Amino acid sequence: MSTPNAHLSANIVAAQTDAPVSRVQNANLAASRRERFFSPLWFCLLVALGLRIFLVVHTHGVIDGDEALVGIQAERILHGDFPVYFYGQAYMGSLEAYLIAILFALFGSSVWTLRTEPVLLSLAVVWLTWRLARTLTETTSLSRSTRRIFMTVAALCAAIPPLYDGIIEGRTYGGFIEMLVVILLLLISTIRLTSRWFNGASRGELAWRWAGIGFLVGLGFWIYPLIASAVLAAGLWILGRCLLEMRQILRKLCCPSRHRRRHSTGKSALFKYPFLLIYCWIDLWCCDVTAAHTGPPAANRSPSPGVPDGRAAHPLRPLLRFPVLCQFGLRG
Repeated sequence: MSTPNAHLSANIVAAQTDAPVSRVQNANLAASRRERFFSPLWFCLLVALGLRIFLVVHTHGVIDGDEALVGIQAERILHGDFPVYFYGQAYMGSLEAYLIAILFALFGSSVWTLRTEPVLLSLAVVWLTWRLARTLTETTSLSRSTRRIFMTVAALCAAIPPLYDGIIEGRTYGGFIEMLVVILLLLISTIRLTSRWFNGASRGELAWRWAGIGFLVGLGFWIYPLIASAVLAAGLWILGRCLLEMRQILRKLCCPSRHRRRHSTGKSALFKYPFLLIYCWIDLWCCDVTAAHTGPPAANRSPSPGVPDGRAAHPLRPLLRFPVLCQFGLRG
């Protein structure tokens, strides 16, 4: 039967045990807050903002015809007209006009309000470049300081672009800066998808990630068809990651010292990768042909390494396996 003193002593022991854990958690939380507050990203954002304000001010409020059309679309949106594409053409969606219409509704229509939208989105480009660099270094063995330097350099390159690109980013030409935002979101989403895909994510999570990538691709083609290059890069990234996973599986299957693991891994991957089917078919065909010519193994025949029942390997086996093995840089 427990006594009040026993309960009191148990509570004291539990409090003493939890105290160091809570102190460590609080210290980590404080360090994370300090890292965010003193992050080099703030410096990159200030540099990007100052540079773009300087470029916008030196235009002296002069805009060209394409920028004027975007402003006219924004004003027409406020009056109940909802265009889908840029005036006079069936491509380049009107997303920029809708965003400018929101600013016009808040601050009134003027040239400076018109130029505010690309300036704000250019800050989003710098932040997304920082995030992309961070996503690329998450799975590497780089030190923390090296990762921070890489992310800072990437954000500075986005904050201080070449002069022509910096001028174009500050103009409302119908979707150039929006295309950059969508491209960065697409690349980050693609890297996250492959990382979660091959780390055992659930089907529901993968379905949402695929849906998000599909939405970004559709939105990008609506805004600016030149996003096709980014879509190609994302597709090549996914294809390359799949080939790397196939190569790792084939290495496990081709290693004789892991014969048991070879069979257990082969069942789960057999119907996923066509090259694995070709490889297994060649092995089975060579063993069957060898057995047909040599018959059952003799009792005193020494077993051949890597071949069941001591049957000798077929002489054409290395030749037939060569194209499949070269495809993934393996050794037969």
